[in-house]
Amino acid sequence: MNGIQTAALLREKGVRTTITGVYYPHQVLVAQSVGASYVAPYLGRMGDVFGREEGFNKVIEMQRMIDGCDSGMRSLVASIRSTEDLVKMTAKGCNTYTFSPDVAAGLFDSPLTLRATGQFEADAQENKDQFEDDVDEVEEELRLTRSS
Repeated sequence: MNGIQTAALLREKGVRTTITGVYYPHQVLVAQSVGASYVAPYLGRMGDVFGREEGFNKVIEMQRMIDGCDSGMRSLVASIRSTEDLVKMTAKGCNTYTFSPDVAAGLFDSPLTLRATGQFEADAQENKDQFEDDVDEVEEELRLTRSS
């Protein structure tokens, strides 16, 4: 209650606030009522307490509530533990997160993409070598044509 009252006072002074440590959808209503800029559900911790799927369901319900009220408040989904969690939340309308450097690194870990990139680079080098050989041949033909 103290945090909510403080957030309301700060909002009156134009300070943007985040209501954090949110675990239940009804807390979104409280955060909206004081004009919070963000509400921060802790997805990973919610999964620990309620079970993984129920944690997801609660965060998705919160996002739907935010979208439905059109208050301008946003959800800042915290405690994201995997790239899969991040993708799943994004597909359900969440678009602001906090996550660890390991999760961030996972966004770039794609063996198929790395393999394709390696093949593109090899093809480009092969084409470059062939192009340079073709240019050398044309230059030689031009040189011979000019000298005759």
